[in-house]
Amino acid sequence: GKALSGLGVTQRHVITMLLSLLIGAVSWNWIFNLTSAMIGARMTCTATGKGGNECCGLPAKRIRLVSRRSGREVITYVCEDGHRRSEAHFHPLRKGAMSNTVWMACLAFVIIAFCGI
Repeated sequence: GKALSGLGVTQRHVITMLLSLLIGAVSWNWIFNLTSAMIGARMTCTATGKGGNECCGLPAKRIRLVSRRSGREVITYVCEDGHRRSEAHFHPLRKGAMSNTVWMACLAFVIIAFCGI
C-alpha cells in the first residue's frame, strides 16, 4: 500500500480500475453476442429434412437482397446445402467458469476497496 501511495495511487484510482474491470468482465459477452447477431455471424440453418424432424444445422450466411415484388430490402440466410430461409438460429456465446470467477473476484475487491477494509 505504501509503495502505491508513494506513486500517487489513491483509493479512488483502485476503485475506478476495479469497477472498469468488473464492467468489462460482466458485459464482454453481451457486446460480442450483439455484434455477432448484427453482422449475422454464429448462425445455423433451420431447414428441416425430408422426415420433418431433423434440422440442417449447417452454418448460414446472411444475404441482403432487394425483393422484386415489393422493392424492399429482404434478408435471406443461405447455408452450404443451398437452403434459403428468412430466419436462422443464432448461437450466443456463453460465459465460462473463468469469466464468472473474474467478475465475482472483481466485485469482491471493489466492495473491499469501497469499504476500506
